[in-house]
Parts: sequence; C-alpha cells; structure tokens
Amino acid sequence: MINIIATWAMALTYIFLLLFIIVFIPIQLYLENIKKKKFKSRIIDILKNDHNNLDLNDIKQMTEAVSLNNFAARKIIKQLYYTDELNLNLVRQLQKEIQQEEPFDGCSDELKPTLIGINELLETHGSESQKHLLTPIISELKELNQIKHDHKKMKTQSYIAYIIAIISFFIGSISFYYTITAPSGKEIANTVVEQLKANQNQQ
Repeated sequence: MINIIATWAMALTYIFLLLFIIVFIPIQLYLENIKKKKFKSRIIDILKNDHNNLDLNDIKQMTEAVSLNNFAARKIIKQLYYTDELNLNLVRQLQKEIQQEEPFDGCSDELKPTLIGINELLETHGSESQKHLLTPIISELKELNQIKHDHKKMKTQSYIAYIIAIISFFIGSISFYYTITAPSGKEIANTVVEQLKANQNQQ
C-alpha cells in the first residue's frame, strides 16, 4: 500500500511540473501580448484625441502600469510610424523625446530628467571639452544601477532555486523510498515460482 502511494505521489509530482511548464509559458506569452496591445491602443487613442498631449513621463507611467519593459515599449512606439490614423508629426515628436533619453539608458529613471537638462545646457552653452563632462559620470551611474539590478535579480533567482531544491528533494525522497522498499529481482522471481507451484497444486 505504501509503495502504491509513493508511486502515485511521484507520478503526480512529475505531471504537475510538466503541466506547469506547458501551461504557464503559453499563458505568460498570451498575457504579454495583451499588455502590448493595450499599451499601443491607449497611445493611439491619446494621440488621436488629445493631439500632442502626451510626453515621455506619460509613456513611463503607462509602461509601468502594464508592467511592460522599456525595450518592448519603444519598439511599439516605433511601430506607430505605420499607423495611418495618426499624424506623423506627433509620432516624430514622441520618438524625439525618447531618443533624447536613450544616451542615459542604464541610469535610474529618477536621474534621467536631471541628466538630460544638464546635457542640454552643456550642448548649448558649454565649450567643446565641457560637452563630454557627463560621460564618466554617466558611466559610473550606469554601473551602480546595473549592480543594483543584478542584486535584485540574484535575490529572485535564489528564491526560484530554493523552490526547485525543495521540489527536487521531495521527488528524490520519494524515489529513494520507492527504491529501498521495492522487491529485488530475486524476490520477484521467488514469488512467481511460488505462485506457479500454488497453481499446480490447485490443479
């Protein structure tokens, strides 16, 4: 009886893991596609009805609202060039604001407006040598932000690894128990022989 329970438990665990992989990934892709469509549709609606009443800060807020990454959001905005229902100048203006921020990709969002403002001042009023004063500062800020991001990513990976380790231990324990309690080949052979003898005696 215990062997049967252990076998079923191990089988159900494997089935659960398989279903998790087969079902979870397609669902995630489906939800990601819905977020992209919702994001694009909302931008088109705003640009159509409010004309140019949409700035970079609005884009950031909308991106965070649907948990969309910056790369996906920028790709969607570039696709707006192929949307016939929008004024091309509005799309250009929005893309121009995004391009102004691109040199500061990797820096924290809180610092980007300040860095853009300083960079514009240096470009307008600074000498040729002063225009590159921000370069080493930006590099350091990007590195610090990357360290912060990596630390957060490592915490998430550690948590996932911990869950997988628990599941693996559970499966391994069941497999080990099943292995040590299962009859050996010799025992199985003896059982078969005894059963054959019993059948012959009954005849």
